[in-house]
Amino acid sequence: MPSQVLLNLYADWIELLKQDLQRRGYAVPSNEPAEQIAFKHANVKLRDIEAIPRLVLRASGFSCPQQYDAALQEIARKATTGEPLTPHLSRRLLDLNFNDRLINDWGIHHLHLGDVVEGDGFIKRTGPLLFALVQPQRFLMIGILPHDSWTDEHLMETVLSNWPDELQRFEMKGVIGLASPVSPAERAKLRAANVGIPLQLSNGKVYVPPGGGPATSGISSRIVQREIHWRHTLRNVEEFIRSNLHVFSASMPPEIRFADPPHFRLVARQGDTLWLREEGSGHHFRLPLS
Repeated sequence: MPSQVLLNLYADWIELLKQDLQRRGYAVPSNEPAEQIAFKHANVKLRDIEAIPRLVLRASGFSCPQQYDAALQEIARKATTGEPLTPHLSRRLLDLNFNDRLINDWGIHHLHLGDVVEGDGFIKRTGPLLFALVQPQRFLMIGILPHDSWTDEHLMETVLSNWPDELQRFEMKGVIGLASPVSPAERAKLRAANVGIPLQLSNGKVYVPPGGGPATSGISSRIVQREIHWRHTLRNVEEFIRSNLHVFSASMPPEIRFADPPHFRLVARQGDTLWLREEGSGHHFRLPLS
């Protein structure tokens, strides 16, 4: 078997992310560092809402002003059927460098309740906003609040009273309370300084930021952690390929041969499955990660 294998799966992955950003209409500088491409791509996906069907639930006592009822029903319909909700989101989604502090801190999206689609594809802005906790299978409507409610703890109190299980994994066990309460204005200043701070709710329990909190750069710390882990995963996959080249070779039809040296590229990722192509033969390999 060949002693050398050509592959750089992380570089391939970054190229796939760059192409996806460009397809979405974002301009990616040619000299953008690979790590920043990964961070920004993940940040766009975090701020957007994937168009998949979800169960829509409303918090107890949820109410909607009559003038926004039709828009709310349309959002609920789209969330139920899996239609895109992007037009209802902030226009700041167009800014590749924007960090949504509410999502990064509490994991909560806000949606606009207008009913007119403007020239850029976004719904006309409204004063009151729908605040929602968006999960892979559920769309939890927290409430309709004024536009400046970004640090209003009523949002998290509503999550606690309606879906307490959503906060259990964030509880700081053994912590009996914060030394002093954090006002909405103080929380806004801390967010602006990219400082994550725990949250104490009316049940007396203290929680780490459900959104993960910001990294020092302002991007979600969860994005940073996931991308670092993914980079290490790809390096481990490279070592697996180098050490098991005979397994890949044996799975190919006998008339097909690797290039000399073999040259593998990452061409797609579907969930926990990687698709690789050996450039010399053009043969594709499916590689599950779990």
